[in-house]
Amino acid sequence: MRHTSSAVALDPYRACLGVAKAARAKGARFFERTTVTKAKPSAKHVDVLVDGGVVRASTVIVATGVPTMVGALRRHFKEHETYHVLTDVIPAPMRRALGVRPSTFRDSETPAHRVRWTSDHRVLVSGATQKVTPARTRDAVLVQRTGQLMYELLTMFPAISGLAPAYG
Repeated sequence: MRHTSSAVALDPYRACLGVAKAARAKGARFFERTTVTKAKPSAKHVDVLVDGGVVRASTVIVATGVPTMVGALRRHFKEHETYHVLTDVIPAPMRRALGVRPSTFRDSETPAHRVRWTSDHRVLVSGATQKVTPARTRDAVLVQRTGQLMYELLTMFPAISGLAPAYG
């Protein structure tokens, strides 16, 4: 973990390993990449049906980016896409006007934006979150969202007028 005067950064992989080690010390068991076909909760435990048997547990934690269980669990998730834009290198006069320093912030707009200045003098902005788009329109949506994020970045920081996106 790295501390700065205004933020904390950590390595998510190492943090996950630390949590897993502490959980194992408390008696937790891990069933990584096990295909789950159904989970049956009761008042005192959860029976998790897997290939080849049943795992009974007091608590089940599903740690995945998308729901993998069939049926009931999937209906509780809504898939979304978030877009990212990395600008060209910010010229020195623009950096002076912005007061750029290595930092990250998230605004309170809906959907929110995350803005991060990189060590190589670029800005990475994330946002324009929306429901998943059909594959046939994805390329057009990417161009539109890249432009949208650059415009929204410009409204936050007018000094970047003329700065182009390097990647969207």
